Amino acid sequence: MSEGADNVKKVYSPAGKLCWAGPANGTGVYRCYVEDGTLVAEGWMQNGEQVGWLKSYDSDGTLLMEKFWHRCKILSKKQYHKLCDKNPEMPRFDDAKEYSFITAADLKLERQVQQKQAQALLKVDNTESRKEHEEFCQKRLAEGNPREVVEWLSGEPKGQNTLGELATNKESLKLARKLYSIGAVKVLAIEIGKNERGENSGKLVIVLPSEPEPRKRIFRWSSKQAREQGFDPDVDIGQEHLFVMLD
Repeated sequence: MSEGADNVKKVYSPAGKLCWAGPANGTGVYRCYVEDGTLVAEGWMQNGEQVGWLKSYDSDGTLLMEKFWHRCKILSKKQYHKLCDKNPEMPRFDDAKEYSFITAADLKLERQVQQKQAQALLKVDNTESRKEHEEFCQKRLAEGNPREVVEWLSGEPKGQNTLGELATNKESLKLARKLYSIGAVKVLAIEIGKNERGENSGKLVIVLPSEPEPRKRIFRWSSKQAREQGFDPDVDIGQEHLFVMLD
């Protein structure tokens, strides 16, 4: 059952519970609810179609995800903006942010798995795996025109160069400096490309420290990054370099 009032269209379940509310004219914010009235999702509609920013929530109200939506697909902000560049009529939502939530329990479990993997690897000869890994990184460095990341982000065009899907130069510099603060010896941006605003790199090669604690911090960060990109995390096998995908 549905009804419209005050420019808001509402849809109810057979039990009479509100399950959806959105713009009667087809353009504006819509919200989805479960039987007890809890908000589980909200987003934007334009001309009757879901498009643009999309948020989903846990039953306790915790924000689980903030991404972008187009033609029944969840997109990153960078992917969505590429579509907007091709179709100027699409709303850009430049101020909208991206977010993916992982529970503390999930993070603890992942770290336990990584520790077990690392302990198991210590019992085997990793010489060949380490050699292959280093050859891969050296090839990316040789072919990727590497730039020290802070120097490159601080260079020309001033305030325009970015990393991965980060929207601003300020956010990108913050990430680069964070990597140094947790122990990276050197961070190199590779395969730098140009966009309409400046330059962008979605790939890093990190020169790893030899000390155990900063290595742990860097691998923890890279594990989270890999998970968000849908990759299996790298495990510490004594390698000197770490390749990281940002988008």
